[in-house]
Amino acid sequence: RIWKSGLVVLAVFAMVSFGLVLNLKSATAIGIPSLFVTHLGTNISETPQGTWSHNVGADDGDWVALYGEVSTHVPDPAENVTVRFVLPGSFVLNGTSTLIANSSTAGVAQRTDSVSWSFRGASCKLAYVAGSASARVDRNRDGVPEIDGPISDSIVTSGVNFGTFTNGVVQVTFKARVECE
Repeated sequence: RIWKSGLVVLAVFAMVSFGLVLNLKSATAIGIPSLFVTHLGTNISETPQGTWSHNVGADDGDWVALYGEVSTHVPDPAENVTVRFVLPGSFVLNGTSTLIANSSTAGVAQRTDSVSWSFRGASCKLAYVAGSASARVDRNRDGVPEIDGPISDSIVTSGVNFGTFTNGVVQVTFKARVECE
């Protein structure tokens, strides 16, 4: 019995020690950065305002806000992190806006996230409100934003290059108006 209990203690010690080594390795992991994206929308013409979702309903003339967040989570840099939104630009009953994020760093995959827009039986599109785009960028998460304010309207055309991120984050917001046929 003493021999068996000694083996159990040894086995538990080995599992704990081995697990600790694995956890320390993963805690200090480095590698090719990955982009993580979130895209949400809200209808700011309806109450309650600020209900962010992946599914938004809107009517002709409503004002909507769009939000996107792109981040990296390893200490290796992701270079030329570019963010672009694609809005439903043609008249549709139900549309999709898509956030597209990419980097020029080899091995970093392009990432997307989408919001579904229900135009409640009408054929509509989202029209970007010029000058409404704003971003908060903290390229290394040190709490000091490199950008905190207006950004180029190209966020909905060619995209905006936010530079090199080392475990960084960018948050983008802008407005659009629902226009129906």
